Amino acid sequence: MRYDAGGDDLNLALERARRRAEQSTGDPIARVTCHDLRRTGAVRLLVDKRQRIEAVSRWLGHTDVRVTQRHYAFLEAIDLQAELPPGA
Repeated sequence: MRYDAGGDDLNLALERARRRAEQSTGDPIARVTCHDLRRTGAVRLLVDKRQRIEAVSRWLGHTDVRVTQRHYAFLEAIDLQAELPPGA
């Protein structure tokens, strides 16, 4: 199944929810877009669920896995750092 960002309607709904949350808490809340949610979902699939990058690439609708690799390469560096022994 391919991810669908939902376009402007979703971004508008997210902005309204953000404003309501700010008003009810009195605290500033960072703006969130559907792209932020898309990226968070992809990171969670790769890191938490240990999904293969090819599967996540298809979910994101990328026509070439290299696009996904380019945008999420930082996760490999995090994984490598976590595997290093303490003090290395």
